[in-house]
Amino acid sequence: MTSTPLPTAIVDTNILHPAGMRDILLQVAENELFKLKWSPEIRNELISTIRKVRPDIDHARFKAHTLVLMDRFFRDDLVTGYEHLIDSLGGIKDKDRHVAAAAIQGSCDVILTHDLKHFPADVLRPHGIVAQKPDDFLVPILLANPDEFCEAAREHRARLKNPAYDVEAYLTKLARDGLNKTAAELKYFAHLLA
Repeated sequence: MTSTPLPTAIVDTNILHPAGMRDILLQVAENELFKLKWSPEIRNELISTIRKVRPDIDHARFKAHTLVLMDRFFRDDLVTGYEHLIDSLGGIKDKDRHVAAAAIQGSCDVILTHDLKHFPADVLRPHGIVAQKPDDFLVPILLANPDEFCEAAREHRARLKNPAYDVEAYLTKLARDGLNKTAAELKYFAHLLA
C-alpha cells in the first residue's frame, strides 16, 4: 500500500442507495484504502430515501441490519458539530449544505456524489475539498493499490450470494451499479479477483 496519507471522503446520500455502490465503497474503505465519513443528517436522509424508493422492503429489518452495520463501521468517522457552518455555504443548494458543512468539519478531501453541480468547485476549493463521482474517486485508488483494491473487491464479491457472481458477472454488476471506469480497470486485474 502507498505511504501517502489516505484520502478522506464524505458520502452524499445518493451514493448510499442503491446498495451495490455503497457496499463496494464500504469494503474499499474497510480495507483502509481511504477514510469514509458520514453524518447523522446523511443517515436520516438515507432512511427517508429508502422509505420512498423501496416501499417493498422491511424497513425495520433495513434499520436493524444495514444501518446497525453502517453505524458500527462509521463509529469513529461520524461527523458531528458542523451545523454552525451550514449558513456560510452560499452557492450550494440549501438541501446539500449540510453535506459540505460536514465535509469541512470532518477535514474531508472529497465529497462523493452523483450531483456534482450541487457542489460548485469555487465554494469547495477554499476548504481544500472537491466533489467527485465515486467512479472517478476509485480508479486512482485502484491504480495506486491494485493488490489491496482487488482484495477488497474479492471480499465484496464473496459476500454476494443471491445470486453469486463469477468475476465477469461481478465486473458487469459494478458497471451496472455506476462504476463503469472502475470495472473497466479491474478487467486488467481479473486474475486477482478470482
